[in-house]
Amino acid sequence: MGRNRDIIARNLALSKEFFEKYPELFSFYEPQAGSMVFPELKLGRGGEGTTGHRLSTAANIQDFCDALVEDYGVMVLPGSVFDHQPEERFRVGLGRVNFPECLNKVRTRTLTCP
Repeated sequence: MGRNRDIIARNLALSKEFFEKYPELFSFYEPQAGSMVFPELKLGRGGEGTTGHRLSTAANIQDFCDALVEDYGVMVLPGSVFDHQPEERFRVGLGRVNFPECLNKVRTRTLTCP
């Protein structure tokens, strides 16, 4: 049990750092409990922000999640599957040992650098 809590705590810190690094692309909401987070993807609002990154094309949150699963093997789900609002949120599980690798794949899918 302790090992799992350590993995989740480490991954929560990594996810917070990752999503807060790109405020023009994501909003991060720290969970009150549990092993999932539901960041918000700022669809159509990416533009070029203070970090100099642009949002890769995604028509909606379902397209974003589908691309991560199909192209990168990273399982994320739209928040609507969990009755989570707003609709632009997506579920990220924190229990994976390879979580840093998964975040790198999210970065690759989501960001294009100038």
